[in-house]
Amino acid sequence: MYALISPKMWFPAQHPIAQWLTETLVSGREGTVLPVLKQLAQLAQPAVSGFHVAACLQDIAGNWAVGVNAELPGAPYTTTIHAEQFALALMLSHTASRPALQNLWVTAAPCCHCRQILTEPDPWDATLLTLHFPAPAF
Repeated sequence: MYALISPKMWFPAQHPIAQWLTETLVSGREGTVLPVLKQLAQLAQPAVSGFHVAACLQDIAGNWAVGVNAELPGAPYTTTIHAEQFALALMLSHTASRPALQNLWVTAAPCCHCRQILTEPDPWDATLLTLHFPAPAF
């Protein structure tokens, strides 16, 4: 397994980590997806809630952005940076226009805020974003 703890969280399609993420997450090799997400979630900074979230976002060109949640102690919850928001901002900062998103892996189901930012500005785009997250254990 790659040591994903890295300050670099955006990987172009030809980068070895992008290829490894594609092979591991897209192929869905038995038992590999959840450990990868759990390792990434350790990068989160949930100073208030203690709830670690990681998101891996892939566009149709095969580029990857990894995001984690970050909370600011003493600040209202509305200042929280959500993992999906983090990943999308990284993806947008490395492309000339809004990329066509293909896959999103997260450690927990996205909230309404995250679902909204992932579908804006064009919710009727022909792109289909497939959401993957672990089933809750009851």
